[in-house]
Amino acid sequence: MMDSIQPPYVIDIANNGKRLVFIGCDHINDSNHAQYGVIERYANSLQPQISFNEGGQIPDSIHYTSKNEATFKDGETGVLKYYSDNLGIKMLNGDLPFKVELPLVLQKQTVEYLYVYMSQQ
Repeated sequence: MMDSIQPPYVIDIANNGKRLVFIGCDHINDSNHAQYGVIERYANSLQPQISFNEGGQIPDSIHYTSKNEATFKDGETGVLKYYSDNLGIKMLNGDLPFKVELPLVLQKQTVEYLYVYMSQQ
């Protein structure tokens, strides 16, 4: 049976006037994919104060002229940077450093599992 949940995967939580939105995306460069519309809608409606991405930091000196350029060059990370720049907010890398992440992952997964996972990426 196929899983009916399709990307983007959105978790939208609020508490005491604060709101946090997670948008899980496929790593693709198709600007017509629904995930890019979801990012755009949240960016335009939330008035966020900061954004975090998964996938590495894009330098502050890099700016995209359009959503399509951002999508083509850097996928969902580029699109988030594009909207962050347009909103005048900082985008920060939410990734853990590898030397921190690896020991944490190895607490739950075997090295063999990681080899198989990484070979499929």
